[in-house]
Amino acid sequence: MAILRTASRLLLAGIFANDGLDAALHPDDHLYEFQVAQQTWEHWGIPPLPPADQRAWVRGSGILATVLAAGLAAGKMPRTCALGLAALSVPIALVRYPPTESHTGKPLARRMAITAWLLMHASVGEGRLRLPARSVRPIDE
Repeated sequence: MAILRTASRLLLAGIFANDGLDAALHPDDHLYEFQVAQQTWEHWGIPPLPPADQRAWVRGSGILATVLAAGLAAGKMPRTCALGLAALSVPIALVRYPPTESHTGKPLARRMAITAWLLMHASVGEGRLRLPARSVRPIDE
């Protein structure tokens, strides 16, 4: 079971490290997605960010994703890193796949599945769920 847990940690970390490192080193490539999403947000009344702030947000989220992915891969506080990546995954998914009529929803659903995988990884430790389970009592008939 430890081999499976290590492999899943490495696979998860690889997804976020690759994307985070690319966003940190080449934020201009990711700015287009941010600007497209920002046009959708303007329809909802959310004010736009200045271009310098957009670049800083993209680079900052890339650095954060890379650091959390490295922690997850190294096994240093893996549950904390998995929770951090899950929290970071939601806004990134909304930037990449804003809920509009043009998207089919499949890429957003895939990103949310990865988020669910991260949350599950964060709650499991040593083969048992870390979240308290409710005891089920048989119903007396």
